[in-house]
Amino acid sequence: MPYVDHDGSASLAAIEKSTLVPPPNYVLSTSPDKYQLIWKVEGIDLTQAETLLHAIAREFNGDRAATDVARVLRVPGFMNKKYDQDFLVSAQRRSDRVYHAREFKLHTEPVDAGYRQLRRSPLLLNRSEPRSISQSERDWAHVQRALAGGADPEELIAQLADSRANDKSDPEYYARLTVTKALADLGMHNQVSESSSAPPGEEGRRYPDRARHS
Repeated sequence: MPYVDHDGSASLAAIEKSTLVPPPNYVLSTSPDKYQLIWKVEGIDLTQAETLLHAIAREFNGDRAATDVARVLRVPGFMNKKYDQDFLVSAQRRSDRVYHAREFKLHTEPVDAGYRQLRRSPLLLNRSEPRSISQSERDWAHVQRALAGGADPEELIAQLADSRANDKSDPEYYARLTVTKALADLGMHNQVSESSSAPPGEEGRRYPDRARHS
């Protein structure tokens, strides 16, 4: 389930016309010009799914920092209250098919390799091109530089969560995931406090009412 949150209508149109991916089963409209896309699949394990999500986000200008499989959907019929004016989340069913890996014809690569490529991209050095770089990509580049410079991971998590409090349904989870992935990418393992983090599968139990309020 990738997020298309930058010029979302154009990205959605490109996906629906593409021969690289099949039509999504569901399209969730989560906020103005932002969408969550869902494909029903079988025979694809979690690692393959995350790799595909990353490839889809890369190909169609989605949020490449939000391609892990532990994602929480916004609930159709509920209000997104992140903005000055509430937005009613809606869903459209586009297909009843169940897809298989062979129907996704994108070039794929390991997720960590994709993050390394993103970190080296010269686009990240040019902030005069906001249409080419998402805020999540800027967060990723900032976290990489800060960790490489010796910043404390827990302080980075707190700072990042605070900076994204207004546009992430769970900013603490987003920040911890970003910093944890960056640590792994840099080979700096086991530097995030286990006592203050929960594995992705625990998020629903940590935030039982998130679907109602996010």
